[in-house]
Amino acid sequence: MSRGNVHRFRPKTPKPEELLRTIRKLVKEGEYAFAMSDDDRTVAGGALNVPQALEILEFGDIDGEIVPGLEAGEWECQLVASLELRNSYAAVQTVVVRKEKLIVKSARWLN
Repeated sequence: MSRGNVHRFRPKTPKPEELLRTIRKLVKEGEYAFAMSDDDRTVAGGALNVPQALEILEFGDIDGEIVPGLEAGEWECQLVASLELRNSYAAVQTVVVRKEKLIVKSARWLN
């Protein structure tokens, strides 16, 4: 039996405003985890600490594309913001899992 053309279902990408609301809700509820590699912790300029990363998640904006994660219901994006005390920009790379959990993959200074 021939499979012919198989079309995979591609879920609709959430709008940035919708994903930001979800991210901020998950942070407020404490539904987040940090899963940064050693490479992320040793990048030039150093990694952000947890309070700084949470500040980016609370006040930052999505920069770039929102892309599907590895599993169904996962969305990846990068948030950026300027932190007052450093006068420089920082970025946090996140994965939202089925609107239930936020995973921080990296948190770093941009300049």
